[in-house]
Amino acid sequence: MVNGYRRISLFNREILVPNVPLREGVEVHLIPDTKREALEIRIWWENRMVHSVTYPIKEFPGVHF
Repeated sequence: MVNGYRRISLFNREILVPNVPLREGVEVHLIPDTKREALEIRIWWENRMVHSVTYPIKEFPGVHF
């Protein structure tokens, strides 16, 4: 759910979610890229992707693919 600052918290990270009304639920899709050792986080609202951000996989110690 998007908070009052248009952000979600995921793995102790605050991620900005633009163009989504406050307090709306969103879907989070995690897409690993083992070749680049990266994790793409895609945020969907009302059947459309509204934001995407990529982080190094090593920054998420609890995620194993």
